[in-house]
Amino acid sequence: MLTGYSLGESETPCPYIKGETFRSENYYFESADAVDIDLLLSRGYRHFGKYFFRPVCRQCRRCIPIRIPVALYRFSRSAKRLIKKNAYLDVKIIAEPEASPEKYALYRKHKKRFSGEPSDHESYETFVESFYSNFPFSRTLEIRDHDKLVAVTHLDVGNTALSAIYCYYDTDYLNISPGRYSIYQGITLAREMEKSYYYLGYYIKENRHMSYKGMYKPHEILSGNGSWVSGAVLDA
Repeated sequence: MLTGYSLGESETPCPYIKGETFRSENYYFESADAVDIDLLLSRGYRHFGKYFFRPVCRQCRRCIPIRIPVALYRFSRSAKRLIKKNAYLDVKIIAEPEASPEKYALYRKHKKRFSGEPSDHESYETFVESFYSNFPFSRTLEIRDHDKLVAVTHLDVGNTALSAIYCYYDTDYLNISPGRYSIYQGITLAREMEKSYYYLGYYIKENRHMSYKGMYKPHEILSGNGSWVSGAVLDA
């Protein structure tokens, strides 16, 4: 059952598009179940820990929720080659995920991709609050090269959907495309669990760290009127 309270709306400098203002609708949910997360995802919400939000920017609709209809997705030849190339890696799904210094170090190393510097202002406590304030549907997909942690994807597992909250990986492994490989593993897991959708978060054309999501086709996007439509309109 969904329990919590509204935090109202807030305005901050946009974390996705430089020079823009990000306006969001915010909630704090102390508890939620698989039915709740399916509903929230379908309405465009994302979350870090127990803080849920969705953009409500008045003049800008460039943060577009995007999802993959799992039954329709077909792995390309390049995807199959990457999966075969990375077959030596150990992939595990972890229930009741736990934070560790190892995961925090990997997260900080990955964050250098965005700013060139580790996020010193993000303490270990903030990291734990953002990614390890677990709900019953919280999981992680962890990829290792023997004992070395290569990638972590935080997941929500609803009744009908699987959602990738955030993925961080070792940039020393860029030659094996750990980000792409993690998405392929997430889609495979969604298929094995017989979920209808794999959510990728927000597609943002103007942000190179968010625009890549449009390459996974077919996909659906959440329209301005609240209905999910074919993502083919992104290519129009």
